[in-house]
Amino acid sequence: MLLHRKSRFKEFSESKEKIASNILTNRLLYLIEGGFISKLNPKGTKKSTAFLATRKGICVLPLLVELYLFS
Repeated sequence: MLLHRKSRFKEFSESKEKIASNILTNRLLYLIEGGFISKLNPKGTKKSTAFLATRKGICVLPLLVELYLFS
C-alpha cells in the first residue's frame, strides 16, 4: 500500500508473499478496524474496491521501515 503502491485485493493476493485469500481478508479487516487503512468502493463493485492508508497508517510508516531494516 505505502511502499509497493498496491491498493486492490487482487494486487495484494498476487504479490510474492502468496498470502491465502482468507488470511488476507482477515488482515485487511483487522487493519480497517484498527483505523490503519480505509476501504473505498467508488463504483460499488468488488473490482473497484481499493484500500488506502489513513493518517494513522501513514504515521506508523517510519516504524515499519525501521523494523524492516532491522530484520
